[in-house]
Amino acid sequence: MVDGGKMTEQEQKDFDKHKEITDNFNKESDSSDNEVEARDATALKEKDPSTLTLEEKEKIKGYDEKVKGTKEKEGVEKKTALEKAENQAKEDEKILDTPEDELDDKGKARKAEILASIKEKEDNKSPEEKEKDKLEKEKKENQTKLDKRFGDLTGQIKDLKKDKGADKEKIATLEQELAEVKDKLNPEKINESKKAEEARISKYLEEDKDKPREQKREMSKEDLEEWLLEDTVEANEWMVERSLRRSAERKSLVSEETQKKNVAQFVALVADSSDKVEKKHPELNTKARVEELKKDKPDITNDEVHKVLCEENEKYRTMSEIMKEDPNKYWGKDAPELMMVEMEKRLGIEEKKPGDEDKDKNKDKKTYTAAEIEAIQKQAIKDEEERKNNIDEGLTSDKGKDPPKGKTYDAETEKKIARLCKLSGITRKEFDGSVENRKKLGIG
Repeated sequence: MVDGGKMTEQEQKDFDKHKEITDNFNKESDSSDNEVEARDATALKEKDPSTLTLEEKEKIKGYDEKVKGTKEKEGVEKKTALEKAENQAKEDEKILDTPEDELDDKGKARKAEILASIKEKEDNKSPEEKEKDKLEKEKKENQTKLDKRFGDLTGQIKDLKKDKGADKEKIATLEQELAEVKDKLNPEKINESKKAEEARISKYLEEDKDKPREQKREMSKEDLEEWLLEDTVEANEWMVERSLRRSAERKSLVSEETQKKNVAQFVALVADSSDKVEKKHPELNTKARVEELKKDKPDITNDEVHKVLCEENEKYRTMSEIMKEDPNKYWGKDAPELMMVEMEKRLGIEEKKPGDEDKDKNKDKKTYTAAEIEAIQKQAIKDEEERKNNIDEGLTSDKGKDPPKGKTYDAETEKKIARLCKLSGITRKEFDGSVENRKKLGIG
């Protein structure tokens, strides 16, 4: 021992070695004693409690308390060891993150020890483990790239949407890419179909619990095992049908998800065109009606909503039929307007132009062709000739003279003349002049 009472390095090593040997011996001795004690206690516990002596009961009690104390001690030791390991791990992480020139000698030594340990582990890995690590590294790198791209796309879309004059088609393209990035960032979506299937199975189990087993869509494992024992052929046939149904439902779910995605992309692409259509035909904006239907019947399906809208809304039904007839034709940013034109044509809706209001006012009034106008004029001439021929031929006769001012034709002819003047935009005087001209020219 050196001056100051401290042990030399060799003395410390010898002491530690002696301590380790002593501790191991004590552990082995304690272990042997504990085994004997445990065996004795177990044997006593197997005896009829009413036959145990007070000493034997005390022995069992003492052993149970000792076991309890040992477990508590082990729990504390494990907790302490865990905390110590966690603290050491945090410290090691800090050392690895710290630049070499900022570490003290102790930190540098620890860092070198950690890196050497890591290298040794890497060198000792099998080819399969190395390949696995390589794939994991590539996965992390891809994840980092996806995170960055997600942030870039989100920012671009947000900025474009602030600009009212932005290219809607470009926004739709970016949103489509963003959706694809989201799918890659959230691979757990792959399990959604499995979760949906599990939910359906639980629902079918509950709904079909009182049905005969051959009519059930799903049944418990116990019921199926029982059926297999009773009638293997029938049970297997049911299982085949169940497998086919499950497969069809899975495909349906995938199809529905794809349809939702396509609809979302289409809606974004045609947003401007849709606004124009809904402005001209407000009844084609069915959002409020859809919300009302879903509020009244929370479990209503999209197909049921579509059916109701088709029954209630003729324009909506016609637009839907047009889209179904030729989807490729109506898949573009102007699709809603193109469908609207076709819908108006089919329903006989004419586009209103300036001055159409005046036309609407006269829509119930009779219009005349050129031939009808000529016939009216001829009738007026004929009526006038008959009037002149029927008057007396005395000194006071008006024969051959024009009718007195204010004299009119028969009521029906007058009505037609008045209607004709109004439609032609001429005065009664101009009409009478036209009649006179035709008489002079000999046109009857």
